[in-house]
Amino acid sequence: MKNVASLVLSALCAGCIAIPTPYKTYDGPPLPPSAQALIFGPLGPPGMWGVPINGALIACLDGVSLQSMLGYGPGLAHPDKVFVTPGRHYLKAMYYRDRAYAHSSMWLDAQAGREYAIRSEVKGYSVRMWLEDTTTKEVVGGIPGGEPNPAPRPMQC
Repeated sequence: MKNVASLVLSALCAGCIAIPTPYKTYDGPPLPPSAQALIFGPLGPPGMWGVPINGALIACLDGVSLQSMLGYGPGLAHPDKVFVTPGRHYLKAMYYRDRAYAHSSMWLDAQAGREYAIRSEVKGYSVRMWLEDTTTKEVVGGIPGGEPNPAPRPMQC
């Protein structure tokens, strides 16, 4: 019984040491909002145990997986918000609903001081995802391979 209580307490405390979000994806001290960009995936309402029942997360950025065993919030192994420096970034967005997942690789030329939302549309068994500038409401970026002036070795996810 003592081991069960320790296990339950450990599981509950795991949420106490979650990685803070928005997750800073660059080295050095935090930059002011006017010098960085925010990419985020909207989350749906909380379900059982406080875990959102649907939403979009960032699984990978510039070739680096963002998955963490500590988590980024209740039940989230990937962040829903990341700060990035201005410039080109490659990411893999993950849409989830209940226990179903869909992934989409994207690129973005981030501008300082801007916020970009991962948008999604579900039709039948397919999910379409894109990035939208929250200020202009314009679709930005695209699918890797279609970007202007592609890097010789992009850090795709």
